[in-house]
Amino acid sequence: MHFRIAMLFVFMAFLNSAAYTQQPIKLIVRADDMGYHNDINYAIIKAHKEGIVTSASIMPASLFFDEGVKLCKENPKLAAGVHVADIVRKICLEQNVVYGQNVLGSQNGYTWVYNDFESWPLQRLPDGAIAYYDIVPMPDEKKQMFYDLLENLKPGTLILAVHPGLVGKERSDVTLLMCSRKARDIIKRKNIQLISYSDISK
Repeated sequence: MHFRIAMLFVFMAFLNSAAYTQQPIKLIVRADDMGYHNDINYAIIKAHKEGIVTSASIMPASLFFDEGVKLCKENPKLAAGVHVADIVRKICLEQNVVYGQNVLGSQNGYTWVYNDFESWPLQRLPDGAIAYYDIVPMPDEKKQMFYDLLENLKPGTLILAVHPGLVGKERSDVTLLMCSRKARDIIKRKNIQLISYSDISK
C-alpha cells in the first residue's frame, strides 16, 4: 500500500514536471525611450529589424516623438506603446488593458524580467531632478549577464525592457547586444518564442 502511494506521488511529480517543461518560453523585448532622441529612434528600429526587439515605448511630447511615430508606422510589426502617468496605469488595470511597467510580479498573463545588466550612472541636480548620463561603455561582465539572463529564462510569457541607442556608450552596447549573433543563437537553441505586446491576450 505504501509502495503504491509513493509511486503515485512520483507519477504526479513526473506529470507536473513534464507539463512545466512543455510550456514554451515567450519573450517580449521592449525598447524604451523612443522619441527622446533620433539616435534612440533609429537604434530601436535597428534592434527590431536586425535583432530581438519586438516592442517599443514612445515618450509623448519628446523632441523626436513625431519621428518615432513615423518609424513605428513604417515598421508595423514593432508593437508600440507610450510612457504614461499613474492615472493611466490605474485605468489600464481596471479595464484589463496591457500595461507594460509591471511592478507587481505577474499580471495580464506575463511576468517582468529584471534587467540587471544595464547600469545608468546618475547625478542629482541642484533643483532635485535626476540626470542620467551615458559615458561609460558596458563592461564585458555586464554583457555576459545579458546572455546568462537569456540562458536562464523559465517557461512562461516574459517581458524584458532595454534601452538601445547609437550615440551613448552604454546604449550603443545595448544595441549591439540586441543584434548579436550570440543572443539569436541562444534564443534559437532554447526555442524561445519572440512575441510582442500585440500577442498578449487582453
